Formats: sequence, C-alpha cells, structure tokens
Amino acid sequence: MTTLYSSVIRLHALQSGSIPQTHGNLAHAAFLDLVRQVAPELAQALHDRNAPQPFTLSQLHGLPEPQRGEIHLREGLECWLRVTLAGEAMFGVLAQWLLHAHAQARPTIRLGAVTFGVAEALTTPGSHPWAGYVAAEELAASTRADDTIAFEFASPFGFGLGNQRVEIMPRSDLLFGGLHNKWQQWCGLPLPALGEREWDYKWLRENVLVSEWQMQSQMLRLGKSLQVGSVGSVVFKLFEPDAEIRRALNVLADFAFFAGVGRKTAQGMGQVRRIVK
Repeated sequence: MTTLYSSVIRLHALQSGSIPQTHGNLAHAAFLDLVRQVAPELAQALHDRNAPQPFTLSQLHGLPEPQRGEIHLREGLECWLRVTLAGEAMFGVLAQWLLHAHAQARPTIRLGAVTFGVAEALTTPGSHPWAGYVAAEELAASTRADDTIAFEFASPFGFGLGNQRVEIMPRSDLLFGGLHNKWQQWCGLPLPALGEREWDYKWLRENVLVSEWQMQSQMLRLGKSLQVGSVGSVVFKLFEPDAEIRRALNVLADFAFFAGVGRKTAQGMGQVRRIVK
C-alpha cells in the first residue's frame, strides 16, 4: 500500500538575515541535507535521480514582502514550509529525522544564510489546510465523478516541452497527462478502466476544456536559473458522459494536492490544490 503525505513544518528564524525572494532551490538543498542525516544513501540516490522526485517542496510561507529580490527576516519570525512525500519510506525518513534531532537538540533547517528552528510538523488531516495523508488505494477507489474540476495554483507552474520551451497555460492535456504519469511513478496503481483513449492528449484537449480562469504570469529565480510560470485558478469542464472516465480525472485532481503540477515541483513550483466552485 502506498500512502501519500503532506506535512506542514512550522519554523521560526533563529537569527536575523536575508534569503532570496524565490528560494525553492534552497528548500530543496535543505531537505536533501535532512535526508542525508538519516539515510545518506537515499539522499545520494535522490540527488542523482533523473526522474520525478518522490516528494515536492514549497517555498517558505508567512514571510514579509521582498525588497529588491531579497526577503529580510527578523529573529523569531514564524513561517512554514510544506513537503509532500510518496510512500511510507519517505515519510519514515522525515519522522526519523524529527525524532533523532529532538533527541540531540531542537531540530533546525538552514536555508541559505538563515537557520530556522522547527516547532512542529503537521500531517494529520484537518491540522492545516495544506496538510494531510491518504492511501493511494483510497484515492483510486473514489466514486467521485464530477464534470467540473477547479484548481488553485499557489505557486507558479509550467510544463517543460523540450528544447527549453515552457508552456505556462493550464492545458488539460499537459496537466492531466502529467498527473497520470506521476500517478504511475508514485503509486503504480491502475486507475478505473477507461479504454484506449484515456490518455490520448488530443482527446483531452478536445473534451476537458477551460471554462473559467484567472491567471497571471510570474518570473522567479531558482539559484542562477530564471523560470517563468503562472499562478491563479482555473476551472475545467469535462465533456464526457462516461462516469468512469470522469472518475479517473477526478482521482487525478485529488492526487494533484500531493503530486504538484508541472516542472520543478521539488523546488517550490506547481503547488496546487483542488477547490470547490
């Protein structure tokens, strides 16, 4: 059984300092260092992995407004970081790190020049709007077959098309096709039987259409790399009478909360959740 986890880690700055306005790459490095302290071989494998990572990370939330590309933090400032994890082994590393760190001293996470103390990690459903866990089998067994699916993109997303091309519009074929690929990689479970056309990108483009959207583009710098993406909300209308096909797309919509959308989800991009319209 594969369980999907979303943990919100509450932090406080242990000293004053500055971090870049976009710092998902620093969160990624901090997470790998966390894993390295508990499971060095796994940390190296994640670092060398040339495939979607079995985790996503957010940037820090609750920070003051940036000034000239920098965020200035005062000692004691409270904020939070979100990490999602695919499988008990990955979650076990986080739990083991928290227990080990608490046994030695209060756990800390360092992003760039600033060290943060860890107050708590929230994973129980209902403990935080961005926290929770669910078995992939439970998601796959869902009977929800809504013909309308709405998303909120809390951080910029973009779809890599190769040759340095990036699509920043919420295309249904790229969004649901990407979620289906990650579902197979993370969960390895069959979705409801949908027939040959289920992941035909042309079919998705013609039958899963944007009915509402409020999006804006946003540039962000991850280390030396300049990225472009979009944030906002979108509503998809499913023009499909077959309830089983709608059910599979609804499963993927719920899965997006844990998997993220698009590229660089391990560095803060593509944080998304389903919303009720």
